[in-house]
Amino acid sequence: MKVAIVCFNDTFFDRVRLLKKYYLSKGYDVTVVSSDFSHRKKQRISSLDGADILIQTPPYYKNLSFRRLYSHHTFSRRAEKLMESLQPDVIHSMV
Repeated sequence: MKVAIVCFNDTFFDRVRLLKKYYLSKGYDVTVVSSDFSHRKKQRISSLDGADILIQTPPYYKNLSFRRLYSHHTFSRRAEKLMESLQPDVIHSMV
């Protein structure tokens, strides 16, 4: 069984790593998808421990801003297209 864990925000990655470990222990094929922009540092990241795929998203610098909403919207559109191509049996979304 294929599982996709989708998490936009790097703040939740401790939970994502635990979920990945759980699904792997059950023998599932797990893919973790995240954004290439760090919410904590407000900068681009080239790798994130535990993430298999980083989706390119527009940067934002204020937590309450139109650019942040646009970044979330862009991520969700690109993640949806990626899920259509991966065809996972389970999508675990961290929102």
